[in-house]
Amino acid sequence: VRTSLGHADRDRAKQQADEVAARFGELALPAPARLTLRRLFDNYVREVTPTKRESTQAHDRRARALFEKCWGGTSEVAKLDRRDWDRLIQQRRSGALTGRAVRDGVIEKDLRFLLAAIHWAETVREDGRMLVERNPFRGFPVPTELSPRQPSLSEDEFAKLWSVAGQVDPICPLFLLVAHESGHRGTAIARLRWSDVD
Repeated sequence: VRTSLGHADRDRAKQQADEVAARFGELALPAPARLTLRRLFDNYVREVTPTKRESTQAHDRRARALFEKCWGGTSEVAKLDRRDWDRLIQQRRSGALTGRAVRDGVIEKDLRFLLAAIHWAETVREDGRMLVERNPFRGFPVPTELSPRQPSLSEDEFAKLWSVAGQVDPICPLFLLVAHESGHRGTAIARLRWSDVD
């Protein structure tokens, strides 16, 4: 807005501009709403989770419940730190959180969900502000399972399965053969397409 000061005195005009600027500085901006775990997950599960496969959607809901149980739904995301991260990992490994101990591969999947939700919140605005300014867990080590258990069949077990595979489904012998020769998991083989085969 252009306003006439009613004079042409440059120094006096600068002083008046400074006074106006000072009044703007005194205006209190509304404090940003705290991003709690519950609010983070409410938004993420409502907007992002439905775009995932059904099994992943189910995992998102289970993981959400675990984090809220461990840290509390009212915990402020920005105030969580390395101690909270390590406590969750320890409680998942020991079974203290759910009554069932789990391996690092499961813990990794849970933590990847949390990191994805916070990363998403760093890119989304609400009332002109990002949901979260920074990821409090960035750079923290995520446990990984270097050698997950992959049970395999003995030659005798494979021969028994092979003898009846055709009775289950005409493609079952091929499925067994690919699994036996490649060592891949059944879920990976089931996702193969003709375009994958040379």
